[in-house]
Amino acid sequence: MILIFDVGNTNITIALYSYEGQNLHEFRVITKKKRTIDELGLILNGFLSHNKISNKDIAGAIVGSVVPSVNDEILFACEKYLSIKPYCVNSKEDSQLKIPLKIKIDPNARLGADRIANGVGVLARYKKEALVLDFGTATVCDIIGADDDYLGGMISPGIHTSINALYKEATLLSFYKFNEPIKMPPTSLDEALHAGIFYTTLGAVEKITTEIKKELKQYKFKVIATGGLSYFIKGHTNAVDVYDSDLTTFGLYKIYMYNFGEKNEF
Repeated sequence: MILIFDVGNTNITIALYSYEGQNLHEFRVITKKKRTIDELGLILNGFLSHNKISNKDIAGAIVGSVVPSVNDEILFACEKYLSIKPYCVNSKEDSQLKIPLKIKIDPNARLGADRIANGVGVLARYKKEALVLDFGTATVCDIIGADDDYLGGMISPGIHTSINALYKEATLLSFYKFNEPIKMPPTSLDEALHAGIFYTTLGAVEKITTEIKKELKQYKFKVIATGGLSYFIKGHTNAVDVYDSDLTTFGLYKIYMYNFGEKNEF
């Protein structure tokens, strides 16, 4: 089995994949920059024990991280508690990385591990052009063209990031936990905040996908939504074709297999 770490700014998703590519188990912990090696080790042992899995069953591990400050603790915890040394995907600058995705952007631009993993996951799972909408701390759109090309993308504040920013800057707004959309028109302060964030996000999704398709008419894009907050828009727009909750961890699994698997061809 392969242990997968998808390290985001808000959460770390830890998944366990079979060697054949099945997502067997998955859970999330909050991303903390001051968590100790032993804390992480206990979390990992608890995860494996809860699922009745022996440390000896773990053949390898991979870390896809956009938070470099927590990488060392994860790597050392895996070595100390699981006796494995994970491979760490940090960005496109990793010259040792073997992937089928051809990154066609500014050579000086950074491309995070999560976006690389999503691109690789799309090529392996869907095998066609795609727009990937990843809803997390940021809402990210990545464009995968023909011939396995990564063409670029967009980044905007995520749902909770937008709420937190308003809460911090607007003294009359109370903190609001985002849920499903509510009745229109909004008749309270909380409802107004809720509706504003929800429909701003929904409108951005529909406008972004429409404009990309208009500009890149030569591609027949499949629009794929992923990320921890993607379920908020599910069922509320026709702009999304597929909701794929584990695209990022699947992409990291494929990166591991391309680099360390027995059959590592693309």
